[in-house]
Amino acid sequence: MGEEDADAMVYFRTPLRKPIQKTPEADYGLMSLMTASTQETGRRGELLAVEYLRLQKFQIREQNVRFGRFELDIVAYDPQEKMIVFVEVKTRSRFDERYPIRTAVDRRKRHALQQGIFRWVHHHNYDGPARIDIVCVAENRVVDHIVNTGAVFY
Repeated sequence: MGEEDADAMVYFRTPLRKPIQKTPEADYGLMSLMTASTQETGRRGELLAVEYLRLQKFQIREQNVRFGRFELDIVAYDPQEKMIVFVEVKTRSRFDERYPIRTAVDRRKRHALQQGIFRWVHHHNYDGPARIDIVCVAENRVVDHIVNTGAVFY
């Protein structure tokens, strides 16, 4: 199996998905992603992801943590699982089933996540349980939450 096959296989090892339900408390339609620049779209997607995670009872610890060129979008705590969760947010202005948003976390992005997590763990002297989630945002709402990508990063 080549590197490309290994990249595609990571998604077959991620069966856990939280069902996305629009709740009365959340109005994901507040921000229009359709006319925003790429950077603005990403920033708004992260805001929607934070709102969604808070509704799921996650405690947001840090956002946009930078270690040189490596960035962690959201560092949260899942009180139900009692662990740190590194959340990668992927945002698109439109949802297209032919191009699943979660496929945007390719080998290069996983490597950058790994480097950011290594640095965060070292900086905080953290030695507890952790996982990596991907929150996908499209058309002003969270469309997918992939829990524990299945990759061991540290």
